[in-house]
This record gives sequence, C-alpha cells and structure tokens, in this order.
Amino acid sequence: MKIYKVVCRYGKMFDVAEFFSDMENIKRNSTLVVRTEQGMCIATALRPPVEAPGVEQLPEFPKVLRIATVDDLDRHKELQEVREKEAMRFCKEQIKNLGLNMRLLDVECLFGGEKILFY
Repeated sequence: MKIYKVVCRYGKMFDVAEFFSDMENIKRNSTLVVRTEQGMCIATALRPPVEAPGVEQLPEFPKVLRIATVDDLDRHKELQEVREKEAMRFCKEQIKNLGLNMRLLDVECLFGGEKILFY
C-alpha cells in the first residue's frame, strides 16, 4: 500500500500541517475529515497528495480519515452554529460569575464532538 502526504489547513486558527493518507484521489481544495492529536477536524487540502517515501504504515494521526460527505459538512455546520454559540455563552457566564480577568476570543468544537477549545 502506498502512503501519501497531504498538506491541509484546519481549525479556527487555520493551522497548516501534513496529514498521511492511503488515498491518492484527493484534489486541491477537497474538504476532508482528518484526525489530529486533539481529535477529528474538517480540513481543506492545499495541494494534491505526494508519495511519502519511507513511510510504510499509516499512522494513527495526523491522518486523513476520508473525503468529507454532505452529512459531515452538515454536522460541522451544526457544531459551529449551535454548540459553539452555547459554549461561548456558558463560558462568558462563568468568566463573569467567577470574576476572572480574561477575555474569551472564540470557541471551536472539534468535529468528533470530543473536545471544545476556548481561545
């Protein structure tokens, strides 16, 4: 099995990283579901995959899981429009109630729903 590297942009902070994949049919600007150290995310391929010499086995992460489906994109949109807003509201309440000297900039729900990141 050939292993490829795909450079992708992901997350609210527009991080850029190389992800490993066994799919060679990924095109530039393809929307992908990827696994990072933090969890699953939606990513955009910045260029087509290139062969990864010396890599014989697909690592657990960073890895391309699949090309995003319509269901994936709908779930991502729901996370952004509903859960992130709820998390933002809750966190702002806690900051106020606890009298914390901090400013909440943004909230990001990871695609798998396993983590919420507060910036």
